[in-house]
Amino acid sequence: MANEEEDNNNQSTANQIDFGETVTGNISAPGEQDYFAINVSSPGTINISFNTPTNSSENDYFAIGILRGQEVIAKYY
Repeated sequence: MANEEEDNNNQSTANQIDFGETVTGNISAPGEQDYFAINVSSPGTINISFNTPTNSSENDYFAIGILRGQEVIAKYY
């Protein structure tokens, strides 16, 4: 298991995640954003699971951006 490493608050400082790796991180302040990157070499399926505080929803904490190089080609909230 890996721990989130700060400063990963933008795309250029995103923490790299390897396939099959479990990462633990925290959102410590309102408005904080943490970025993670997974490099893929071919089309496929990626499954992501996470836990949120019991008094919130994943919509408060989670979004996915799909990038090709530096270009955002899809966003999911």
